[in-house]
Amino acid sequence: MELELIHGREDPDQDMDDWGFEGPVLSQVHSFRQEYKITTTVRFMTSEAAEQAQRITGWSKWDETVLEVLYHDDMIVTNEPGQPPRYYGDLGVTQQNPTPEISVFASHMRRAERALREAMHSLNRQF
Repeated sequence: MELELIHGREDPDQDMDDWGFEGPVLSQVHSFRQEYKITTTVRFMTSEAAEQAQRITGWSKWDETVLEVLYHDDMIVTNEPGQPPRYYGDLGVTQQNPTPEISVFASHMRRAERALREAMHSLNRQF
């Protein structure tokens, strides 16, 4: 699976009037576990995948294949190389290397989701 961070910002107190930027996509995710929103961990298929994700996010290692997700209030925090801390409001988990039929469907769904977001954003500006 892949874990994608979305709705990003560089200031956690920013009053969002848009959907924010898309963040990193972490590959070879085995599982995602959240315990009472106190501790959230991501287990990767290999130690190499965990190390790559750690370089991208700056999250702490629990063991060879598990990283602990860092939070600020209700946002996921990353310390991406060459960037200030980044804060993400949402995440998505998707199947890695889906079949061509699923890839086409997912592409259509992403376009529809973006169009819906833009329409909602436009309506919010009018009221």
